[in-house]
Amino acid sequence: MRDAGTVLADILAVAMGVVLLALCASAYSDGVHGLLVELFCAVVCFVPAVCRRVGIVSLPGTITFLIALAVFLHAFGLLSGAYDDVSYFDTITHTLSSAVVGLLVFYALITIQHFGGGRVNFEGRGLAVLTALIALTFSVYWEVMEYATDMFTGSVTQYSPYDTLTDLVCDSVGTFLASLWSGAYMRGRTVADAIGELQLGARLRKVASREE
Repeated sequence: MRDAGTVLADILAVAMGVVLLALCASAYSDGVHGLLVELFCAVVCFVPAVCRRVGIVSLPGTITFLIALAVFLHAFGLLSGAYDDVSYFDTITHTLSSAVVGLLVFYALITIQHFGGGRVNFEGRGLAVLTALIALTFSVYWEVMEYATDMFTGSVTQYSPYDTLTDLVCDSVGTFLASLWSGAYMRGRTVADAIGELQLGARLRKVASREE
């Protein structure tokens, strides 16, 4: 039985996905690239709710909402021009997106540990530190990808070295917040407890444990 918060998070996430799908017609005027970004972000909004519905994995409602909000704001910023016109919009999206990446890294790490057969152990401070390091690595590669996209497509996603540095600072803040949350979340919990709350489906458990 899902709690009211989880149901609300799923509804909001799906609603954001529907709004992005409705905006796809406008995105097409910006070219195929803009349309693909809108479609991708819309699909991501649906993924957590669909995965919960079909019994693959049940992320906490807060995480579901944050994932949808991060991709929604990114897509909306590209389509509406908010990245250029609204002060600190880029700061908000980078911080939020990095926090979401950090949270997903955290869940990936505890899943690896739980099904790793005792070969790895991320518990304690090591889990929070490793979550931060891996998430920051993703942030750096994101900036590299933006630079490559600008070079080969003529887009303008990186305006200056100052802009890139600001993005990385925001990424660090988001990652730090995710790392703090992961440490607080695991207080009083074991990795087995956290995995149990995810309600992994049978097929996903089989894949994670590498069963034949």
